[in-house]
Amino acid sequence: MRIPCIARCTEGYFERGDFWFLDEYTLVVGLVQRTDQAGFYSIVSQLEKLGYILIPVPCPQDNLHLDMCFNIAAEKVAVVCPEALPEPFLQNLKKRKFILIEVSQADVFHHHCNIQALGNGKVLSFHNNKMVNRQLSALGLDIVTVDLYEMLKCGGGPHCMTFPLKRA
Repeated sequence: MRIPCIARCTEGYFERGDFWFLDEYTLVVGLVQRTDQAGFYSIVSQLEKLGYILIPVPCPQDNLHLDMCFNIAAEKVAVVCPEALPEPFLQNLKKRKFILIEVSQADVFHHHCNIQALGNGKVLSFHNNKMVNRQLSALGLDIVTVDLYEMLKCGGGPHCMTFPLKRA
């Protein structure tokens, strides 16, 4: 499957771990360590012409990417670290009727937000992410767990390790 390229970062820096669709035309972009203001504005200038709205989400630099402190598990379900995310962004999610599963900043560094939505109510997580897995299961989601204990020591989680997926 070929995915068309509709924008390229031509100034600054922009990485995939900082990019999320909230709905069909609203995107959030983390301004963390690996995407900067220049990269954000480079993408905005191209995507706004196509009807997209881009919302910047500045986060503490230690989080590296937005997917370390914010991740969408399923439609209207997100795992968030309130300590790392700006209050207006959290309020935007609540206004959009997202169910928010909260983790602490300490748990961000154990990759507890870094999961991968597989579609059809399935979520890829890791075995030791027990609190998040339990809360996602309570919402009726099917959690597929893998043992990533050694891999997580190097940084990143299931979302970081996943190429683009074709969801059914």
